[in-house]
Amino acid sequence: MKLKIIFIEPEYEINIGMNARLLKNFAITQMHIVNPKCSLGFSAKMYAKHAKNIIENARIYKKLEDAIKDCELIIGTTGRIEKNFSVGIKPLDIKQIKQKLENRKIDGNVALLFGPEGSGLKEDEIKKCDLLLTIPTSKNYPVMNITNALAICLYEFKKVKPKYRAEKLATKNERNYIKKLILKKIENTEKIKNKEKIKNVLFSIVERKFLTEIEARALLYLLK
Repeated sequence: MKLKIIFIEPEYEINIGMNARLLKNFAITQMHIVNPKCSLGFSAKMYAKHAKNIIENARIYKKLEDAIKDCELIIGTTGRIEKNFSVGIKPLDIKQIKQKLENRKIDGNVALLFGPEGSGLKEDEIKKCDLLLTIPTSKNYPVMNITNALAICLYEFKKVKPKYRAEKLATKNERNYIKKLILKKIENTEKIKNKEKIKNVLFSIVERKFLTEIEARALLYLLK
């Protein structure tokens, strides 16, 4: 498993700088940014301290699709739990996701997405995620500063090690094919009223189950 940190439309240079410093603290050498809303200039490099090379070599993308196309698992982050029920994806807390990662071997990149500081991930971006991660905080003020959230995520994910004899996670292509067959059945069933919501809920179940290759192939056999 290789962690790929992706910042979507960051708004402040100071956060870019401090985030770069954190990446270097945890031996992550590449920063990925989608459509930044601020420059990556003097202030960003000043707050990055000895990690300014990470900012200078940051990979910039115009679209999120380009940033995640090489990822086997896509995890979005959110502090606004109630906001995401409309798309059928219920967030898991960071320890639950850590446990899931320890129970599976993942060949390839695991993307961790952070939305804009002021608004977080948009609904269409959440729909591109396989899982949503949240960090349990006070219900009175659940949204964390992006740099603090990043620090906690990096610390917890750094400790992830697949368990002995952990089975391999079904590939992104296999899981996507399962979703394609599920969608086909939904579209062909006239009795289903809210097809979009049912689709999102079932897609979420597929990802939260962390299917093994054998389980994925059994489902494909059933759905075909």
